[in-house]
Amino acid sequence: MEKNGRVPAFVAYLLPIIAPLLLLLFNRKNLFVAYHACQSLAIVFSAVLLTVFWAVVAWATSWIPLFGAIFGISTFALVISTWVLALVAWFLGMSNVLQGSYRRVPIFGQWGEKAFLRLHAEEEAVAPQEGQEATV
Repeated sequence: MEKNGRVPAFVAYLLPIIAPLLLLLFNRKNLFVAYHACQSLAIVFSAVLLTVFWAVVAWATSWIPLFGAIFGISTFALVISTWVLALVAWFLGMSNVLQGSYRRVPIFGQWGEKAFLRLHAEEEAVAPQEGQEATV
């Protein structure tokens, strides 16, 4: 594994939205970097979409007396737990990069892998096996 592929892949997790998009735009040919950029984007978009969904539903139900407020406050625990899981997934993704492996991050990784396969469909990229070491 080239050491220079690990640095951009690690940055994809450190700067969650901007870095993965820039890496996919400019460093798309490096499969290791593209794989981890897709994993990072899957984590961010999943957490953000769930938060937005919660906000819309909580706002819509807030007009119902008593139930709306209780529902909004109680379901906020789901948002908090999603962000905690996202934080854990980011750390595991960074660990995978440092180990040089193509391991999926838990919960969010399947969506990142689907995005990676769609991105590299014209090159007939094969999804890396779980825990496979990155090679040059």
